[in-house]
Amino acid sequence: MIITYVQDDGTELQVSTDDLSAIESADIEEAVGDVPWRVIEDRLRAQDPTCMRAVLWAVRRRE
Repeated sequence: MIITYVQDDGTELQVSTDDLSAIESADIEEAVGDVPWRVIEDRLRAQDPTCMRAVLWAVRRRE
């Protein structure tokens, strides 16, 4: 799944959940309240902002 985020300067950041490591996925599960990844995927399809922010948070932690 691809998440697109428009940054303050107008540039778009695109993140794919396919690029997440197992550790990042586990961190996201914990960050949204110990929710299993399959439920997070369903919530991402429904455009749940908490789950989208958690994915962006995990990717930004790499930097």
